[in-house]
Amino acid sequence: PGFKLGATPSRLRRAHATPSAAHAVEQSIERPRAAAEWYGQPPGKNKSMQPKLLWNDPGLPPRREDDVKATVYSMAFNPSGTELVVAVANLVLVYATEDGDLRHRLRGHKDLVYTVSYGREGTKFASGGADNTVIIWNSKGEGVLKYTHSDSIQVVAHNPCCDQLASCTEGDFGLWSSTAKSVTKHKVGAKILSAKWSNDGQYLALGMYDGRISIRDKAGQEYKQIEKKAPVWCLAWSPAKEDPGDLLAVGCWDQTLSFYQLSGTQHLKERKLGCYPTSLSYYPNGEYLVVGGSDKKTTLCTREAVKLKDVCTIDEWVWSTAVRPRSPAIAVGSYGGSIQLWDVEIEPIFALDGDRFAVREHMTDVVVHHMHAEKRVRIKSRDYVRKVAIYRDRLAIQLPDRINVYELHKRDDASIDMHYRLRKERLKVDGSKTHHLGVTSQHVLVASGSKLTLHSFSKLKEREWILDADITCLRVDGGPAGKEGVLIGLSDGSILKIYVNNAFPVDVWKGESAVKLIDRTGDRRKLAVVNAENELRVVDTRSKEITFSAEGVSACRFNAQFDDTLCYSRNDRDELLVKTGEHDPKVHKVAGSVVGFVGAKLFVARDLKIESLDLPQSEALKQFIGKGEHKRGLSCARLGVTATDWRSLADSAANALDLTTAQTAYAKVHDLRRIELLTSMERRMPIVKPKKVSKRKKAEPEGLPEEVEKLAPIFRAELQAYQGKYQDAARAFAKAGEPQKAIDLFADLRQWDEAKAFAQASKNVDATELTRKQAEWAEETSDWSAAADLQVSAGNALQAVRLLHEHKPEGWIEKLSLIVRQVTAEDVLRQCARAFLANGDDERAKEVYVKLDDVESLLGLYVRKQDWDAALKLAEDPNGTFSEETRAKFDEALYLPYAEWLAVHDKFDEALEAYRKSGREDRAARMMQQLTFNAVVESRFKDASYYYWLLASETLRVAAKKDNLQKVMATYTDQLHKADLYYAYAHVEDFFLPYTPLRPEVLFQCARFLINGLGGREAPHGISRAKILYTLAKQAKTCGAFKLARYAYDKLLRMKLPDAWRDEVDVDALTIGAAPLRDKSDLLPVCYRCGASNALLNPANSHSQGTSIHRDVCTSCGHPFVRSFLNFEVLPLIEFVPEASITDEEALDLIKEFPEDKNSGEGKEADIVYDEDDDEDRFTRAINDTLQAQAGADEYKPVTVDAETLRSLYRAEVFCCAPRQPGLRATYYKSAIPDVHMALSQPCNRFFHEEDFEYAVLKEGKCPYSRAKEVGDFGTV
Repeated sequence: PGFKLGATPSRLRRAHATPSAAHAVEQSIERPRAAAEWYGQPPGKNKSMQPKLLWNDPGLPPRREDDVKATVYSMAFNPSGTELVVAVANLVLVYATEDGDLRHRLRGHKDLVYTVSYGREGTKFASGGADNTVIIWNSKGEGVLKYTHSDSIQVVAHNPCCDQLASCTEGDFGLWSSTAKSVTKHKVGAKILSAKWSNDGQYLALGMYDGRISIRDKAGQEYKQIEKKAPVWCLAWSPAKEDPGDLLAVGCWDQTLSFYQLSGTQHLKERKLGCYPTSLSYYPNGEYLVVGGSDKKTTLCTREAVKLKDVCTIDEWVWSTAVRPRSPAIAVGSYGGSIQLWDVEIEPIFALDGDRFAVREHMTDVVVHHMHAEKRVRIKSRDYVRKVAIYRDRLAIQLPDRINVYELHKRDDASIDMHYRLRKERLKVDGSKTHHLGVTSQHVLVASGSKLTLHSFSKLKEREWILDADITCLRVDGGPAGKEGVLIGLSDGSILKIYVNNAFPVDVWKGESAVKLIDRTGDRRKLAVVNAENELRVVDTRSKEITFSAEGVSACRFNAQFDDTLCYSRNDRDELLVKTGEHDPKVHKVAGSVVGFVGAKLFVARDLKIESLDLPQSEALKQFIGKGEHKRGLSCARLGVTATDWRSLADSAANALDLTTAQTAYAKVHDLRRIELLTSMERRMPIVKPKKVSKRKKAEPEGLPEEVEKLAPIFRAELQAYQGKYQDAARAFAKAGEPQKAIDLFADLRQWDEAKAFAQASKNVDATELTRKQAEWAEETSDWSAAADLQVSAGNALQAVRLLHEHKPEGWIEKLSLIVRQVTAEDVLRQCARAFLANGDDERAKEVYVKLDDVESLLGLYVRKQDWDAALKLAEDPNGTFSEETRAKFDEALYLPYAEWLAVHDKFDEALEAYRKSGREDRAARMMQQLTFNAVVESRFKDASYYYWLLASETLRVAAKKDNLQKVMATYTDQLHKADLYYAYAHVEDFFLPYTPLRPEVLFQCARFLINGLGGREAPHGISRAKILYTLAKQAKTCGAFKLARYAYDKLLRMKLPDAWRDEVDVDALTIGAAPLRDKSDLLPVCYRCGASNALLNPANSHSQGTSIHRDVCTSCGHPFVRSFLNFEVLPLIEFVPEASITDEEALDLIKEFPEDKNSGEGKEADIVYDEDDDEDRFTRAINDTLQAQAGADEYKPVTVDAETLRSLYRAEVFCCAPRQPGLRATYYKSAIPDVHMALSQPCNRFFHEEDFEYAVLKEGKCPYSRAKEVGDFGTV
């Protein structure tokens, strides 16, 4: 690094543009005009793509000793495109691309230079050659670094995305970067002929002599390999965004060109070239591909390798090509050493018809724009498009050897249909001989020189015309299908019209020079012609006179919706001019050529793109208004003007009594009042027969018809009134014999003195109507009391009530009361009642309803206002005002909506009572069911428990009312059981919170209760058996119930668990195997009835036995375990019932008696001595008798005691669960361990530890289970 090679020579050779006679023809071709300058016709005949030689260097002469030519092996542009680096002989030459000046002649290599490559930043380039050396140069031509290989350098390639260089030889390739300390080299199995980096710089494609293509990553490792049958001489990656991913073009010496994706899949079919390809280069955006080869030609193709044009043909093989970035130009290097730079100018091809504009893109595609609907569709021909024509629903595309005709699908709205389909017919026409193309509904027109040929879709050359001069312009002018007219412009300035079904042309007009463009108005009265001298002539087709002319015009279009408007372009000044009628043109500074003019939209072609502009016509409209041309002004305004312009047109037309134009203009500004006036005038306008006018004479009518003139004073008076000239309008009305209109005018203006003056002068004026209008004026001035008095005087008491109620002037209540006493009309009284109620004056409203004898309305009003206190008070009727029949209606009319209101406001207990009063127990049950369902769905399980308990209570209450308790006992028991399950499950759900205050023992007992309670049945909705087992397993392991934990884990492993649990459960299931296979004995529940020790889980849970749905029972005697509903521990309670002959009241009295003294018959309390064991034996004997009676039975039987046993029990050890409804028996429990203090919540009959229950009631102020605030006496009997 740091050495300097080959300084720039002092003598620079100039590259000339005329190297040999072989290129004289191409050099004589002038540069075609821009697209905007030749709109309508390309310059020359059928030359839409024209190469032009920019400069040429004939190259170095052959060596004298062996006559070896100085071949141009490689070429590369810098990223900005300002310099071209060329490898010639043993030199590296640097040219200025602008003019071909030789800037640097670098001598750094000792042998032939085979390859050059420019870096992405443009600060350095590399070269390599037969001296096995790679040299890196800076942009000034100074060598900054070199390194060597063991073989000659065949290719060097810079990474387009980073500072990395690949150098390829006959046996390996190296990767160099400025940040690496050395060159990394990789061996290959064959000579490398070509190398290219992908556009993202991630992959390097190597083309080899043995036909392999090796795709390597940035580190040099092989990613994919593609096999070919001949040497791969050139490669190129497509930069087109439309191509699928990274697409590699491969030039192989089996004379084929193929395309491969990065995956190695062939993308398109293989193309036969007919020569050996030596170079491939894409345009910067990938739209075209340049191919050079042994046929001595440089060919421009589409990106799909469809041949478009031969750029140049030379005397030697084309050995290398390169495409200049930014402004594309093609550099060509030959085997003989010549260096040329060519510019290929692609002229646009397009056609226009109405709203549709068709333009060629990428040389093979045609894009059709619908300018008004702003839609577009692309048609891919996959061949070189030479010409295009469009007419209505037909589209013709000229390809090299045929014409394809497309037609629209016939849909509902064909005007915006953009779905073209190819017709079956193919017209075999040589595209090289087609100078102009046209299409009609049934034919295709082809112009070549002075000959015009008509082809039908199914038959070639149906008719042919030979004209006097060459055809320079062709436009289909419309007409019936099969009889269309065609305007033809000739080089001698003539314009002809030819009908496709007629052999004889018709002369339209004769100009001075060749016709370049033709356009015509919709009524065919005007013809716009632009000639070769860029002169615009607007011709009246009837008189053949020129009505308008302009110079320097490149394109013009009439407005499709307004024939009086013409737009034309001046590209030399970047101007668009719009001419309306006979007025002066309006200049707009817009570059481009006008291609369409529809309404207020102006469509301009600029760089093959369509842009739309909005052109307001305010100035032209003002000129029309000034001349009184309102109808033409209306047509002009429809092109696009402001609201102010529309109003100016409307006022002017109205004053001229052009009512139709005025109405249309007022509608545009939404002035409904003026439209109503004009409509009224139009209805009163007499029908006038139009005068006959000559077709060739166009003139405005002079004055108004006589019939209209009679009504003109009234019409003008009305217009004066609307324009604010009130006094003049009133005098005009009076003069025309319409004094009432004058009175109405002043009444509307609130000028009552003038109105009264005109009223006194007229004998036919109604004073009441004037009073009404004065009342309306009082309303407008906010004098509500006066307005109400005037309305009453005018006989409109209802309006007076409305005014007083709405605005509430001072003393309005007294005024309403006076109206109530004076009138009897029901609608007025009801309006007064509504006013009183709105003001909160219930007594006055009640007085009105009493007068109307409409009690239901009063009650209904209270209900609608949700004034429930007043409604309930009214329903009570303490004074006995209402009849029994009326009071009977209150039940459903009052209490049902009251219950619904309470339910909406979450007052469910009150709502339940209201439903009962309304007699709708079904609605109460439905409400409770819905509340229960919502609570379960929302995972509010304690609420679900509470609502199930309420539902069970309501079920029992309704059944007791209907005397069918036994039928609903199963439902009642099931609902209570679900309430218990949801109550316990709420504790399990708390375990899955981030923090739970519950102790492991509580969770353990809850889980046991739930497992036993669920049994083998399906869990209720919302209860997860998996969560219960998970909780049970965790807490059992913590509490030492290892056998139970192992059972729970075994159940869990058989379930589909959440992913978050799976690993944890698997680990816990393995670790629990190391624990003892038993449960702690102190955890085993003991039955206080039979004394049996029970397993932690009821073994009968896997299959239900008997009819009981509750399986949390003793496995020996079936006695249900009574649990505390705070910590779910088993309480020492034994259930018993008195004998059937003993009522509940008698049983309680017996229990409350003091036990008899067995040693003394006196029964005195002071001398009582008794044997406790003997009393215990009574209850124990009762237990034993029950167990013996239950032996062999499937169902559980409670302990039955007689009167003596009841008398022997201590009341401090007995709990009584009162019956929920009359007709049911109470349930009794005896404490087996008196030292354990327990509490019984009377509202729900659920047991608790006394201390826990008292703490919960004090903390929450209610029972934790039933939520009842009054828990009653929660102790023993």
